[in-house]
Amino acid sequence: MKLITVMDEVIDWFNNTGVIGITINSQGLYIADSTGIRRVPKMYMFFAVVLYGLALLLLVVILSVIFLYVFKSPKVDWLTGAIVILVSSILFYKITRLFSKYISRLLYNVSKPIAPWSRIKAVSVTDRRADKQLVYYVNLGDWSIMTYDGESFMIRDIEAPVSKLEYVKEKLGLWRI
Repeated sequence: MKLITVMDEVIDWFNNTGVIGITINSQGLYIADSTGIRRVPKMYMFFAVVLYGLALLLLVVILSVIFLYVFKSPKVDWLTGAIVILVSSILFYKITRLFSKYISRLLYNVSKPIAPWSRIKAVSVTDRRADKQLVYYVNLGDWSIMTYDGESFMIRDIEAPVSKLEYVKEKLGLWRI
């Protein structure tokens, strides 16, 4: 199962663990999984972005040192250079995927449950609107969530709210709400 981000693209942040991203807004990242709706606070998202950035910076520094060491030698021909670039590219890809995997797990582990699906009576889309962002319009809306015990809450500023709600219902088998 894939994560849907605010760019409304399907990105595999959670590495097929059955977690679906709903939106990122001023309160944090909202996700849905087989247990219910969860929220990752903004503070942890900021920490994850900084951690990911530092890890990528360290990786770039290490690969740069390797490049300088290999290409500084006068005996390096074009084939050796091409092999070093290919291996470094593969290494960079694999390590960034590994960073993404562990940071995604960290974000999921610090997420707070809002409501389990067993308590949710209905989810409806409200306040649909089109906001202009830079040069194009974005279809935004809110999810109004009502529980069986009468409690209700909103998840605001979801891109493509109707299609995301249908996607969550389909992937998690929640046609009753």
